[in-house]
This record gives sequence, C-alpha cells and structure tokens, in this order.
Amino acid sequence: MEMPADDAAPDQPAEHQREHPSSIGLSREVTQLRANISRADFSDEKALQILRRTYRRSLRRRIEAGRFSADHILASLNPLDAQSKRCFASAQQGNRLVAMIRRTLLSAMGDAHEQDPAVISPTLWLLLAERICSAAGSNQDVSLFYRLTQVMPALLRAQISRQLISSLARAFVTAQASRHGIFSHWLLAAATFSKALQNLTALQCHELDQDMHEFFSHRGGGTEMEYRLRFSWMTVKAHDGRATTECFSETYKKMMGPDFSLNSLHLWQILMARLVATEAIDEAQYKARLETEYSFVNQRWTDLVVALMESKNPDSGLTELCRCLVTMDEFDTVGQALTSPPPASLRMDAVQALATACNDHREAIKLYEAVFAKMSASNMPHPWAWTIWAKYVEDMILDAQVNSPLVWKLINMGRRPPLDTDAEKAAQEVAAKMQLLDRMGQRFTQSPHLSDRQVLRNLQRCIKHQRVLSGRPTPCILDMLIDMMALDLCKGQTGRSARLNWLMDLIAETRGPQEAKKVGEALQMVANCPIAAGR
Repeated sequence: MEMPADDAAPDQPAEHQREHPSSIGLSREVTQLRANISRADFSDEKALQILRRTYRRSLRRRIEAGRFSADHILASLNPLDAQSKRCFASAQQGNRLVAMIRRTLLSAMGDAHEQDPAVISPTLWLLLAERICSAAGSNQDVSLFYRLTQVMPALLRAQISRQLISSLARAFVTAQASRHGIFSHWLLAAATFSKALQNLTALQCHELDQDMHEFFSHRGGGTEMEYRLRFSWMTVKAHDGRATTECFSETYKKMMGPDFSLNSLHLWQILMARLVATEAIDEAQYKARLETEYSFVNQRWTDLVVALMESKNPDSGLTELCRCLVTMDEFDTVGQALTSPPPASLRMDAVQALATACNDHREAIKLYEAVFAKMSASNMPHPWAWTIWAKYVEDMILDAQVNSPLVWKLINMGRRPPLDTDAEKAAQEVAAKMQLLDRMGQRFTQSPHLSDRQVLRNLQRCIKHQRVLSGRPTPCILDMLIDMMALDLCKGQTGRSARLNWLMDLIAETRGPQEAKKVGEALQMVANCPIAAGR
C-alpha cells in the first residue's frame, strides 16, 4: 500500500497542505533527521549512532505499516541536503550516516517483505534497483546493490534489466580505475560486487560478461587507464568462486589480451581473490594480507604460499594456485618472484611446496633451477629431497627435453638412510627407493629418444644405486639389463667386454654360477662372440 509523502494536518487550510517544491516527497523521518543534524554535536561519534537509531525506528514503523511512497524510498537514499552536510565535522561522517540509513532502508524493506510480500509493490522494488544501478559506482553504491540483491524477491531480482546491471558494472570499474592508488579496499569492494552478481541469474551474469567484453573491445590503446580498467574487472571476476579454474583463466587471457600483462603485485592480488573465493584461505587471512606491507617481492609471494601450506586443506589450496598459474601462463612469473632477492627472504619449504603441488615436472624443474641460479657458492642450499622428485621422475625420463644426467642429479637417492634413523622407517625408505629404481629402469627402456647404449648406462646406474641401498639389485632390474644387453648385441653392436663381464659377475653373485653360465651362453649365441662367464 502506498500513501502520500506526508499526512497533512486536517485543520490546516488547503494551501498550507501543499509542501514547498524542495520538500515534496520528504517523509517526516527525513525532515526530522535534518533538523536533528542541525542540533547535534558531532565531536562525539555517538551522535551518528543516535541519529541512525532514531531514523531506523521511525522508518521501520512506516514501512511495516505500508505508509510510504516511491518518494519516501528515494529520499532515504539521499537524505542529506547541502545545509545538513555542512553540519558534520567531516564529509566522512556524513557519508557514514548516509550508508547507515541506506542499509536501514533495505533491511526494513526486506523484513517487511518477509512478513507480508504484498506490502511493497514490484514497481517500488524495480524503481529502487534502477536508482541504485544508475549511481556512480562508488564503493557505497556497490555495497547497497549487494544488499538489494540479498533482500529483493528473486522473481523481481531476475527482472533487473541488462542495461542497468551493465551500467553499474561499467561505472564501478571506471570509478575503481580512476582512483589514485590501488589499495586493499579495491579488492574488498570488488568482492562485494562479485557477491552481488552471484545473486543474479545465470542469464543475467552471461549477458553482463558479454556486455563487458563489448565494453573493453571498443576501447583501444595500451594505456595505463586501459590496464587499470581491465584489472578492476578482473578483481570482480576473481572473487567468483563458482567459476572453474579453466573459465577463470580463460577470462583472464581474454581480458588482458596480447597488450597487457599484470605486474607481480596485481597478479598476487588477483590470485589472493581467487583463493579466498574458492575458500582455500579464509577472509580474515585475506584481509590481513591485503593490509600487510611487504619489503620485498618474494616476501609477498612466500606469505601467500605459506598461508596455503598452513590452511585446513593445504594440498587443495596449493593445487588450485598452481592450476591457475599454469592455465594463465603465469607460473614462470611467480617462480621468478618467489625466488627473487634477497636470498635471506627465501623460504625453501615454500618453493618446494609449490614445486610439489604444480604436478608438472617441467615447472618444478624451472623452480629448482631458479633457486639455484640465484644462490652464490657460499650460500648454496642442500639438494632437494628425493621424495619431491619421486612423483615426477618417470615423466622426466620419458621427456626428451630432460636429459638423463639432470634426472640423476635431481633424484639424488643413492644413499642409505642416516644411521640414527628408526629401523622401521629406514627399511620403508629403502624399500620405496628400490621400487622407484625398478620403475625408473622400466621407463628408461621405454624412452624412444634414448639410444640402446644410453639405456644400458642408465640401467647400470639403477643397479649401482640398488646395490648401495640393499647390497644387490632386484630381479626385475637385472632382467631388464640382460634383455637390453641381448638387444644391443642382436643389433650387431659388439658391446664392451668390460660391461659384459660385469654383468656375468653380477648374475653369478645374485643367482649363482650356473645361471650366469646359462645367460652367458645365450648372449654368446646372440653375439656370436666368446664371453667370460661366471668369474
């Protein structure tokens, strides 16, 4: 039910019932608010709370009773006139009071709708949406839009026009991009706007994406303003946890295009937003890190990785970070930032955690090489543990771009566990290494880019490590060596007598002289050359 803007006193003459044009549509709440402002002492912040509470009580009674009009609603959006604004100790005080009143208006409308859906007409809801979406795109406008999407009936929310939503989005990114600096409240405002958009329908969001793509496509030039506009929109998209990693990365590539690339700070901010949206880190950590002042680039990135390492689900969070970096083609950027000077700020556990989580042996190798390339001889860290490379070593062997000496340098597992290691744990480690060496041997034999002689040398190295670990090679790896030796001889290669004799000695040692003699005779038939067996 809609009522006139104010109830005129019945005993007044008709001409006195007409309001001055400047006050048409003002409710008694707004009129009283302005009067109270003129008498308030704003040296005490409590004055704002008193004004807000008084206004809220009266406004709620009016809305719940259905005694309001469109003019009342619009007046509450902008309740201050020039005279009342001058009464505040600062412009910020006035802005805070306006924000409080706007939130009160929407909360009261939401509560009234829950009690009686008919008390607020669809026309009023849509008028309110039109006014909010037509605003300048300030942080307060975005906050108000978010609150509107929370309390507005879903059927009516779906009727907010494409033009209005796009208008607010363009205004928001333009307002953000026009700011002097990029501060933490950029991202917090973007998070609020993103949450509001997530309350819209899938069709509305799809249409907005189309409109924003059109908006950017008609803007030319690689200027700083264009960069900031795109970054502003990416901060909104990054906060949408509904988007898959692939969709998020595709949006990033389309938005930045060939002309733009985020600098290290902005990339960090975007990824922080993505990680809080996917709940890899919580909002408290997010806000704290946005407000932290870092002295060096590597501190910022290290802090992000450590936050994920210490989160409730570190594996999931680190994997999401790496998937974003790889699909955005930004893994190298972060690798260089994470390992940048000064060396004292480098946390090896953070670099290793990223190397493990990336699930890409080439990216892991790049991280490793970035670390060691920037270390002086006196500051050189210990090689990484073999367990870090265990998950990658088979893929590295099969990769023609990774040479065998590098594989052995990285895996670095030929030593037995230290003497002070628990006996059970030591046995488990030896068993795991022996099994891994068996798998490595298998992959060497399956690598088409390796020559037979290269395969033989790598199998010999597998056996050498196994003998160090347990005193003898496994039957599996020994059979591989015999088969490769036979294949080498079958192809007409004369072979090195030292290698053949070493093999016979090894077979005799592990399987006995008779087996060595048997294998030697078989190889002699293949090579048609004498072999000293069983020595």
